[in-house]
Amino acid sequence: MMCRRMALILLLVLVALATEPAVAEKRIALVVGIDKYVNLPDHQQLKKAVNDSKSISSALASQGFQVLAAHNASRIEFIRTWQRFLNQIERGDVVALFFAGHGVEIKGQNFLLPSDMPQVQGGEEEILKAASMSTDDMLEQLQNRGGRLNLVILDACRDNPFATTAGRSIGSSRGLGRVQPASGTFIMYSAGIGQSALDRLSDEDQNGNSVYTRELLPLLQQPGLSLLQIATRVRRRVRERALEVNHKQVPAYYDEVIRDFYLAGKDAGADGGKTGTGGTKTVIETTTNNRNTKPGNDKLACQRAILDDTLEAYEKFLKTYPGSGCRAKIQKLYEAKVEKIHWDKAIAEHTIAGYQRFLIAFDGGIYAGQARDRMQALKQTSQTKKVVNVPDTDVTQNNSSGNPDRLRDLAGYDVFGGDYQTVRNVSLNRCNTICGADQRCRAFTYNKKHRLCFLKETVGTLMPNYQALSAVRQSELRRVRPSNIRVFDNKDVTASDYRMLDGTGFLDCYKACEADRRCRSFAHVKRTATCWLKSASFPARYKKGVRLGIKEN
Repeated sequence: MMCRRMALILLLVLVALATEPAVAEKRIALVVGIDKYVNLPDHQQLKKAVNDSKSISSALASQGFQVLAAHNASRIEFIRTWQRFLNQIERGDVVALFFAGHGVEIKGQNFLLPSDMPQVQGGEEEILKAASMSTDDMLEQLQNRGGRLNLVILDACRDNPFATTAGRSIGSSRGLGRVQPASGTFIMYSAGIGQSALDRLSDEDQNGNSVYTRELLPLLQQPGLSLLQIATRVRRRVRERALEVNHKQVPAYYDEVIRDFYLAGKDAGADGGKTGTGGTKTVIETTTNNRNTKPGNDKLACQRAILDDTLEAYEKFLKTYPGSGCRAKIQKLYEAKVEKIHWDKAIAEHTIAGYQRFLIAFDGGIYAGQARDRMQALKQTSQTKKVVNVPDTDVTQNNSSGNPDRLRDLAGYDVFGGDYQTVRNVSLNRCNTICGADQRCRAFTYNKKHRLCFLKETVGTLMPNYQALSAVRQSELRRVRPSNIRVFDNKDVTASDYRMLDGTGFLDCYKACEADRRCRSFAHVKRTATCWLKSASFPARYKKGVRLGIKEN
């Protein structure tokens, strides 16, 4: 009987606890902004760091954070505010740290500079370390406080003010270095490793915030965005804005948060995810509680994302399956997709400046070589255009501006097929002269590297080849059919093969892919006369002896 009573009492207690309203966790933030550095020259003072910190303070306060702020703080003021901040953190709290100002990376360690940072000389690294705030120490102290989540945002990737002190640099010339955050920590940088962050886009830019902060602010207050989504979106937006002024700024982030965390609430409801008590309801969704993330489901979702091949599909997978073994593959595909979008824009613009902007952001990417080739072709076109259209005097009659059958410059393309003669060891000017004097020659393609002149008696497909210089007679232009397949030597797209054609030449392989809507790329091996049609166009890797064709759209 006594046991039954105790069981009933325990049951009533559990029911009471279950029906008790959930208490929102405490949120606390430290926001520091430093514009004025009393020992640095005028050109190294900052203009928007304090204003950035004020804007971030307002954004965090709107999401339920208790905000401690410090503006233009000296080292002792920084330390005192930091200590007050640490003293208020309790186990299970959601913690945020924002710093805008100068930062320096020294041998893999990052240091935030206070307002009274002394002017140091070459070789005085230890003085700089002692007079600044070590991010390694700060992160360790945050971890020891036992907060549920530590969000750290560092807009300190300006040019290092001590990079060339007394002929000897102290630390990296710009930006902060890579970090290894502890579990439960999410770190966001305003720029990538070794990059500098823009304060403004131009002298006419009147926005009160830096480029990074102005793009971050609306995302911090948008319901339905996880920290990972905020980081990837601000990264994309800042990169695009920086490209507008030929600057490379790709914000980095380091994610050691196992569960999704929604700063402004998971759902964009009428209350924006906020509780009725004035606090903010934080929704942390564990993937093991989601019926769509059962073991094995991620493999199917991975396949679907690859088939969809959209940024939205890749973003959804990365958010939904943070621990999937397919994550690394999807991340690479996502980054390749972003690069492809910018590549398409560069192609549409087709200017030297456009390709330069592309290379600033994607130097080393899959299309970097093509961008350089296109730039070189455009430069050559500007130098040789007069040569192609107004050749040597012995063919002026054939190619004069009044002759409707004159040769027209098509630099950056190869006139595919129709060869009837190859002239070796000649200049572009001589190639143009030979074709202009021969009525059988309807077009030519010139290979500058090998000084080869290919004379053509028919004109059909124009194949993009940015190492080629071609010209076609005016009367043949209506027969020209541009191809959307770009060809690369010694490259291959691994996997994704769906059809093999044996005993096939390159031209037949090219035409087979061009006619097949499923085909996104093809690989031709001359040695074995085999053609492989593929359903994907990336990632492309070096493979000797393979000629790769990739459809542009």
